[in-house]
Amino acid sequence: MSQWYHIQEKSAGKYRLIFLWCIYNFLGLTVLKSILYPIVAVITFFSKSVRQYSKEYRTVLYDYCKKHSRKCKKFSSFNHILNYAYALADKMSAVCDKKTPLKFQVNKNKDWVNFQQNILEGKGIFLISSHLGNVETFCAFPYKNDIHYSKKLHAIMEMTQDSIFRQFIEKRTKNAVFNLYPAERMNFQTVMALYESLNMGDIILMAGDRVSSQNVEKTLTCKLLDKKCEFPLGTFQFAKKMKSPTYSIVLLYQGHNTYQISLKQIDTSKSINDIAEQYVNFVEKNLLKYPAQWYNFYSFFK
Repeated sequence: MSQWYHIQEKSAGKYRLIFLWCIYNFLGLTVLKSILYPIVAVITFFSKSVRQYSKEYRTVLYDYCKKHSRKCKKFSSFNHILNYAYALADKMSAVCDKKTPLKFQVNKNKDWVNFQQNILEGKGIFLISSHLGNVETFCAFPYKNDIHYSKKLHAIMEMTQDSIFRQFIEKRTKNAVFNLYPAERMNFQTVMALYESLNMGDIILMAGDRVSSQNVEKTLTCKLLDKKCEFPLGTFQFAKKMKSPTYSIVLLYQGHNTYQISLKQIDTSKSINDIAEQYVNFVEKNLLKYPAQWYNFYSFFK
């Protein structure tokens, strides 16, 4: 079964990205997205493997909805990949431009209230993200909302895949509160540095839906859409050991350059498997609402 780190980076050449960045700078995000439409049509036609992964996911999704008598709006591989391309454009805008046109809505439930209180109290926060929606746009939130925090956002991400895009983003980042850590170089010193960052009230962001390419055997299994799936053990061990306020987070596109932020507080006093189950249940709930924003283009489901 192919893992995400087996998939080669596609259509992200250095000069293509510079060309798209120039379009964004001079003509704006709306024009950039309109140009992406025909580009994605070509990519979809030639990328047989990506179409196949999209089809596998949609088959699992539709089977689940049929079994549980749920309505589910159907979408094509083209629409799926186009949404992903638009998310990359928004990511570029959020990280590289303080004047990004992106806007944010917040699901102001009790978990959001707790999150606000944690920030006001100066507590370090651990956020567990996924490849549902576009969590990287969260780094633009402090500039666009009435909740401002001076602490930094530290994101731990694998750099081997999408390395061209990652390097492009890193060179042009304008976000003073955003730090990116390569997961491939995580060691004891890095973990201790992150622990100190939490003690200073910073925010740590780590994905919970992709197995580490460095620790392929360190996984746990949970059911997502009634299918057994592997999740990275290290993310949930980190949540358990740090004993900081922990939340699962998604940012889901609502149209008109707007993202909705949803949070779910995780009870880390439970077992590691239970922590993972809480996270997966939150992801599944939001995935069923926004199925075309699931961006794991590999054989995710067993």
